[in-house]
Amino acid sequence: MVLITGHRGPVRRIHSRPHEASSAADLALGTFEVLEHTPVHALGFNRDRVYQFASEGELAEVMNKLASQDLFGEHLRDANLRRLTFTGVRPNCDVDRVEIRVESVALTNLVVHVNQHYQLDKTDRPRDAQMADFQNRLRVDWEPFISYWDRCTDQLLSRVKQGCR
Repeated sequence: MVLITGHRGPVRRIHSRPHEASSAADLALGTFEVLEHTPVHALGFNRDRVYQFASEGELAEVMNKLASQDLFGEHLRDANLRRLTFTGVRPNCDVDRVEIRVESVALTNLVVHVNQHYQLDKTDRPRDAQMADFQNRLRVDWEPFISYWDRCTDQLLSRVKQGCR
């Protein structure tokens, strides 16, 4: 289910209802409390935000700000950026890596995907210690991740759109 929020210029932000995010974390936590002996090697928090532009041209302008089509001009005709991925670490966060992917989908939609990844089996810890780490990160890190995702996606688009003016 999606909900379309207020306009930001010609761009509409489309997102899921706020309670769905905490429900997903509660469901995962409850499932793995019951399946406590299940091997868990990694954990990833993932969220997408979709922005809808008024035209293909406006979306192309934003994508061109992220990576200039001019770089590929002599190698490709009608070059269009479809996907761009950045990988790094979040400041002040005990996470192994964060991936931010920007992708144009359909004719006028831009998806910003954020993945926060924890590698739980990077040391030779017993399985129950890995499960305890998994459950703790789900309890403690999910809400801060949602706040990070919210700020990150909106700030990214806002900065890119300012550069388009």
